[in-house]
Amino acid sequence: IHSLSKGVTHATIAGIPCGDNLRQLRFDVQHTQIKDPILLEEVQDFANQCYAKAYFRLKSTNAQLSDATINSVGWIGSDYFLSTSGYYDYYTSTKPRSQWPYDANRDDGYPDVGRGGYPTCKQWWNTPTVGLK
Repeated sequence: IHSLSKGVTHATIAGIPCGDNLRQLRFDVQHTQIKDPILLEEVQDFANQCYAKAYFRLKSTNAQLSDATINSVGWIGSDYFLSTSGYYDYYTSTKPRSQWPYDANRDDGYPDVGRGGYPTCKQWWNTPTVGLK
């Protein structure tokens, strides 16, 4: 029965329209490299200062995660981290960012060194024209 079920599952998946296109798209995205060194550094900063912390927090506070949650947190622009309290609205850049002015309320605990503020990860991702999105 297991073999039959497995065969039916594989046949069904293989029959889904555009499956090859989706696989190719995923491959292309995974192998895309950022050529602009400044943007690459900022994306790496975001991944380290926001995504890694949010992902660790999610995994360390939830013993069981649904497949939907696991799938939704598989990239740095995760809607889950952007819309769920305690993740991208909680963590901030640890370096001043010139695109955001220093805000004494938001940036409490960070020095005002005259090179910008410390946006929340949500701001850093979503702010029109200067966010990573």
